[in-house]
Amino acid sequence: MAAFFSVTLAVSMVGLITLLVLKHYEINSNRVFLGRVRPVLGNFFHRVLVFFERGVPSAMRAFVLRAARAGRSRMHQVLVQAVLLSERGLEYALHLVRQKSQTPRGEGVASQFLQEVAAHKQKLLRRTPSKRMIFDE
Repeated sequence: MAAFFSVTLAVSMVGLITLLVLKHYEINSNRVFLGRVRPVLGNFFHRVLVFFERGVPSAMRAFVLRAARAGRSRMHQVLVQAVLLSERGLEYALHLVRQKSQTPRGEGVASQFLQEVAAHKQKLLRRTPSKRMIFDE
């Protein structure tokens, strides 16, 4: 890491010294070094700067929005799978509870009282919903 920074510093120093020597030459000789190329280079570097100022941030913003949408969609899928898995587990547990708590049914005939209760219940269920309510006064 130190070598990378040392090399970068050395290259920067050589570049700055070269730039200062060229400027010193221009000032002393009253000649512009690469005078015809400067407008073209200025235009090129302006375009590059605009690209990095506007193009890269907008591309990154679009990438982040796309990634957020994809993440949201994936999170939705994971939550749906979790809900379905928990629902399946609850149904299985309910099935086990029903299976284990089922009372054995008798083979014989129900008592007279239970038959009367069942008949009364059927009679109540055949009435309209508004008349099904029983109020004790």
